[in-house]
Amino acid sequence: MKLGDKFIKNQDEYIKELQALLAAKEEEIASLTKEISDNKIEHKSKINALNEINKKLKSANNNLIKNQTKLEKQLDKKDKEYCALEKKNEMNLSEMKKLTYKMEVLIEHLVNSQLMTRKAIEELYGPSSEKTSKIIPTSENVRNKCKEDKPIKVRGRKKGTQNFSNRNTDFYNKIIENMDLPTEYQDPASLEVGTLISERYIQKIHEVPAKRTMVLKKVGMYQLRDGTTFEIIFNTKDPFGFSACTPSFASYLTYLKCALYLPNDRIEHMFEVQGTPISKQLQYSYLLKTSEFFKIALKKMHKDLLTCNVLHADETTYSNLSVAENKTNYTWAISSPRSSSFQAVCYFYKDNRKYENAEEIFAGFKGTIVSDRYKAYELDDVKNAFCWSHARRKYTDIIKHLKVDTNDYNLLKDLIEKINKIFHLEKSYAQLNIYGDKLLKKRNKEIKPVIDDYFKTIKDLVNESDNEINLAFKYSINGENGLRVLLTNPLVDASNNLAENVMRKVAKIRDNSLFSATTEGAHATMILLSIVQSCILNFVNPEKYVQYYLENYELINDENVDKYLPYSTELPKELYFSKSDIEINTNDLDQID
Repeated sequence: MKLGDKFIKNQDEYIKELQALLAAKEEEIASLTKEISDNKIEHKSKINALNEINKKLKSANNNLIKNQTKLEKQLDKKDKEYCALEKKNEMNLSEMKKLTYKMEVLIEHLVNSQLMTRKAIEELYGPSSEKTSKIIPTSENVRNKCKEDKPIKVRGRKKGTQNFSNRNTDFYNKIIENMDLPTEYQDPASLEVGTLISERYIQKIHEVPAKRTMVLKKVGMYQLRDGTTFEIIFNTKDPFGFSACTPSFASYLTYLKCALYLPNDRIEHMFEVQGTPISKQLQYSYLLKTSEFFKIALKKMHKDLLTCNVLHADETTYSNLSVAENKTNYTWAISSPRSSSFQAVCYFYKDNRKYENAEEIFAGFKGTIVSDRYKAYELDDVKNAFCWSHARRKYTDIIKHLKVDTNDYNLLKDLIEKINKIFHLEKSYAQLNIYGDKLLKKRNKEIKPVIDDYFKTIKDLVNESDNEINLAFKYSINGENGLRVLLTNPLVDASNNLAENVMRKVAKIRDNSLFSATTEGAHATMILLSIVQSCILNFVNPEKYVQYYLENYELINDENVDKYLPYSTELPKELYFSKSDIEINTNDLDQID
């Protein structure tokens, strides 16, 4: 082999070695390049995460600064209020010291007066034979005694009010008397305490016992030519015929049963004590007969109620001994709203609480029913409004009957306060006589934000659990549309308290009488209760009204029954409870403002 060929061969091998080394380096460079790029990506993601954390920290810092500023303002406000309260407290303390000093002076004066009185008595009649305490009461002793005594809960009427100031005393004829002063006080100069600076009147009730008489009515018997005979009662306006019952007695019996809610056995005992024994069975027959006369009136009242735009409805249990023991009977009631041009209530006795009864009672009605969310009231062509009192009752019942922790207790109290605010605003609107479109504007401006906040709170907290609090949330959420109706209809109240109050009358009869003996008796009770309670709603004396209606029953028919209803404007004035019906027993009218 030549020398040149050997050199070329060695050069080729060297080049191959260099190429292999180059390839290995390229692979190493590629792997290093890939590793660097991966590190860059990871570094970039970490930088982005750090930037996000930095932004959140800045936002939290800003919020913290804002909250700190807000808290500082609140603290400044509280400090000002505290300073004002301290000043007020100092003023109250100074006033208390003055009153304490005056009280001490009065006590000393009273003690001295007692000592002088005792001395005068001893001078006239000699010393007392009874053992008396040797401790003479002084202002200091009295004050220490007051400190030792435990606080006594004050009962009775509220401070600043008078007897009967919060009651309807229109049921009584008021007698204003100008009471003469005793002889020793007629001369103002003889009074050591001072001169007369004002006068006022107080209410005193005088009871006039009822008078019950038995009247003999002449009955004539006539005979016709064919030999048949018949009898006629002379000189009477009495639909009871030959019965001993009269319109006046039927009205009194109806008043005792449906206005005072007395059971028949108690009425029987009362009549027996008064010398007029009237058995329970006789009472039943008189009340049944009386209810028959009022069916035409109840039918018209029911028809008039169905013309209202809004009705309040409720139902409750009522026992009937003539049906099976395990069967529950019900009384249904519908009442006119406060905004109605007339006030009336109708009660209906039904065998059950089924949907068909609601269909029958509200047949033809196309307005809004305010109820407690009972499904039977969800009728065709009817809009349903629900009661905020029932929504609130869910929370109050939990607080009363269940043990809840502090957080749940505060939450429930907050929700109750929200609902209370709705009722407070509604009460203020009623006091200002706001109604119609103005009422809607007020409600949407002031009540709607409260309702929105209430539903937002409970919707954020509701879950799928079945605990009592969660069920209370669901009760309101499922009835949200009905609870919001008051924001679109000014005639709808925030609660169904009208129907609840109406149904309490049935509960009173049920509690006192326990049951009705027959189905006819249950229907009769509901008819008469409808008449009596409608009279009370219209400030009509129910006893006088029932007597007036029965005495004119022969004149009443379907065409003119409107004139004889409890809310008729054509009733005689003497049937009403009138505030102007005041008997003044005084010779000096100038002294009465």
